[in-house]
Amino acid sequence: MTAPALLTVAQAAEALFGEYSSVTRKRLYSLIQSGAIKAIRHGSKHDSKRKTRYWIPLREIKALRGDDE
Repeated sequence: MTAPALLTVAQAAEALFGEYSSVTRKRLYSLIQSGAIKAIRHGSKHDSKRKTRYWIPLREIKALRGDDE
Protein backbone atom coordinates (compact mmCIF):
# COMPACT_ATOMS: atom_id res chain seq x y z
CA MET A 1 0.00 0.00 0.00
CA THR A 2 1.32 3.43 -0.89
CA ALA A 3 1.58 6.37 1.47
CA PRO A 4 -1.09 9.08 1.16
CA ALA A 5 -0.08 12.15 -0.83
CA LEU A 6 -1.71 14.51 1.68
CA LEU A 7 -1.27 14.18 5.43
CA THR A 8 -3.33 15.49 8.29
CA VAL A 9 -1.64 17.66 10.89
CA ALA A 10 -1.45 14.67 13.24
CA GLN A 11 0.14 12.43 10.59
CA ALA A 12 2.63 15.13 9.58
CA ALA A 13 3.61 15.81 13.20
CA GLU A 14 4.21 12.09 13.78
CA ALA A 15 6.30 11.88 10.61
CA LEU A 16 8.42 14.91 11.55
CA PHE A 17 8.67 14.71 15.32
CA GLY A 18 7.88 11.08 16.11
CA GLU A 19 4.74 11.90 18.08
CA TYR A 20 1.60 13.99 18.00
CA SER A 21 0.98 16.24 21.00
CA SER A 22 -0.10 19.81 21.63
CA VAL A 23 3.56 20.86 21.42
CA THR A 24 4.26 19.16 18.09
CA ARG A 25 0.94 20.42 16.72
CA LYS A 26 1.92 24.00 17.59
CA ARG A 27 5.38 23.49 16.07
CA LEU A 28 3.82 22.26 12.84
CA TYR A 29 1.38 25.18 12.69
CA SER A 30 4.31 27.53 13.29
CA LEU A 31 6.19 25.97 10.36
CA ILE A 32 3.10 26.38 8.18
CA GLN A 33 2.57 30.02 9.22
CA SER A 34 6.22 30.88 8.59
CA GLY A 35 6.10 29.36 5.11
CA ALA A 36 8.63 26.62 5.85
CA ILE A 37 5.92 24.07 4.99
CA LYS A 38 3.54 24.74 2.12
CA ALA A 39 0.20 23.36 3.24
CA ILE A 40 -3.26 23.39 1.71
CA ARG A 41 -5.77 25.27 3.85
CA HIS A 42 -9.31 23.92 3.75
CA GLY A 43 -11.94 26.17 5.21
CA SER A 44 -11.86 29.76 6.26
CA LYS A 45 -10.44 31.07 9.49
CA HIS A 46 -13.07 33.83 9.29
CA ASP A 47 -16.01 31.40 9.37
CA SER A 48 -16.65 30.57 13.03
CA LYS A 49 -18.95 27.66 12.17
CA ARG A 50 -16.29 25.81 10.25
CA LYS A 51 -12.79 25.06 11.46
CA THR A 52 -9.77 25.57 9.27
CA ARG A 53 -8.02 22.33 8.41
CA TYR A 54 -4.62 21.93 6.86
CA TRP A 55 -3.45 19.18 4.55
CA ILE A 56 0.30 18.78 4.24
CA PRO A 57 1.76 17.26 1.08
CA LEU A 58 4.01 14.29 1.82
CA ARG A 59 6.72 15.83 -0.38
CA GLU A 60 6.95 18.77 2.08
CA ILE A 61 7.62 16.40 4.97
CA LYS A 62 10.16 14.45 2.93
CA ALA A 63 11.95 17.67 1.97
CA LEU A 64 12.22 18.79 5.62
CA ARG A 65 13.49 15.38 6.67
CA GLY A 66 15.95 15.30 3.76
CA ASP A 67 14.53 12.10 2.28
CA ASP A 68 15.48 11.22 -1.26
CA GLU A 69 12.63 11.24 -3.72
